[in-house]
Amino acid sequence: MAEQFKERRSNGTGELRAATTDLQGIVSDLRVAVGELKVTVSNLSERDRDDRANAVNVAADVTMLKLWQARIKGQLALVYLLLGALLGLMGHVLKILP
Repeated sequence: MAEQFKERRSNGTGELRAATTDLQGIVSDLRVAVGELKVTVSNLSERDRDDRANAVNVAADVTMLKLWQARIKGQLALVYLLLGALLGLMGHVLKILP
């Protein structure tokens, strides 16, 4: 009977060691996965920071383009006004001459 107990005990110990080895392998795999996730999160954080900086630059560029557009519209309006005045003056002069 003592021999059967020793055999059961040794089998149980072997199974426990095998399970412990399996768990250690799983823990090691999980550590690798966590490390990869940390790198991924770091990369995404860096990309987000770059995207936000680019968004600020784009917003500044859009503001500058709107300012230029307003200036060009103002200059075109001035050109049309001067052209209209010139044509009006020419029309008035041409009526007087004949």
